[in-house]
Amino acid sequence: MESIKWSNNLTAIRILAFTNCPLQDPTLPESVTEISDFAFWNCKRLKHVSIPGQIKNYFIGQYVSNNYKFPFNDNYLNYLFNTGTDLSFIFYECDSIESIYINSDTNREMFKHQKLLKKVELGDSVTNIIGTFKGCTHLETVVLSKNIKSMWSAFEGCTNLSEVVFNKGLLFIDDKTFSGCTNLKKVALPSTLTTIGRNALASCLQLKTLSFLGSEFQISGLDGVLLIDHTELDSLYLNLRYVPHNMFYYRSRAISEDEGCHIKKIAFSDSVKEIGYHAFRNCMTEHIYLGKNIQKIYDGAFRDNLHLKDLYLPEGIDTINNYTFSGYSITDIYLPSTLKHIRTYGIRSSVLENVYIKATIPPTTESYAIFAYRSQATLHVPAGCKEAYEAAKIWKDFNIIEEKTTDIHAVQNASPSTESETWYDLQGRKVATQGKASTS
Repeated sequence: MESIKWSNNLTAIRILAFTNCPLQDPTLPESVTEISDFAFWNCKRLKHVSIPGQIKNYFIGQYVSNNYKFPFNDNYLNYLFNTGTDLSFIFYECDSIESIYINSDTNREMFKHQKLLKKVELGDSVTNIIGTFKGCTHLETVVLSKNIKSMWSAFEGCTNLSEVVFNKGLLFIDDKTFSGCTNLKKVALPSTLTTIGRNALASCLQLKTLSFLGSEFQISGLDGVLLIDHTELDSLYLNLRYVPHNMFYYRSRAISEDEGCHIKKIAFSDSVKEIGYHAFRNCMTEHIYLGKNIQKIYDGAFRDNLHLKDLYLPEGIDTINNYTFSGYSITDIYLPSTLKHIRTYGIRSSVLENVYIKATIPPTTESYAIFAYRSQATLHVPAGCKEAYEAAKIWKDFNIIEEKTTDIHAVQNASPSTESETWYDLQGRKVATQGKASTS
């Protein structure tokens, strides 16, 4: 029996209903609302599954008292009950499924470890998926419902998944939802996202481009870290109003250039106002593009970034906090007129060459505020301010202090920019160009 003509009045498919049947392409009628575990057990020729109705999956435990003969021994059955497993056994041992269409929420690991599954399409009635496709190592394409609101560990370990298109409306991504998706290369999280789970993108070792299009969301979990393994991002785009603490730093990890998440380029939109402490610590960042509305950068936000060469701080920042730019590799620094205070190890570099500052009053400094070989670097100050800097703590240690006859801002405009680049999300929408970000 390779095919079935379904009655439009069919509402339930019970346990063991099609056990061992050579079905290939069962498209169930929308009238089906109940499917029991083992309904399609061991259908080895099953390749395409379509479930358009609103399904409730009944766990096998409801049938224990009915003396069914199950396809495994009593010891295994007892194990399943005693461990409170979340596994679904509707398609147990159906090892040949290649594509799936489903149009109802899934709250159990219905298609876990389907080794040949390549494509998944979720209908518009799907709003939540929980662990549904864990370990589907051949899964390449996922088309999400336009109404999906939350995902819970849905694609963990899908090592062949390279692209996921998120629609506006998604609110919640749980811990480890895409953990172990080692072939995932681009992710653009929608503006509607409010919460993303800790380690949601852990071990995504091929991830190169990551964009956060929303202005507000939180990371659940103690550390708030998203990537804990050796992931090397080419670019990160952030439109968040407040960048969370420890966003890309795993605090229990030893500081090493060979460990952790490396982010070559970070671009912040003008929506960003604050950057949390240790948010990008040890990320080996080469270029940082700060939005013009940054107001506060917390302690250690860019600490131990050993590849950062140039630092450009926009107008509005009044304090450089402890260890904020402590990375040893900075050669040129551009500081705004609004800067008033630099705390301990706020700037730390062993190869510092030039400091350009627009503040007419020397910012106050704590001990080791600018920890560098100041005797070898040149301090560029506004016209008429040289004497003030020569008399100020820390600043006076620069052997060479030069007054600029032109606005120092003109020098800052020569800094690296994204002028030659355009940023897109996965739906082809432009999100940033010429150094400015947008969500249009």
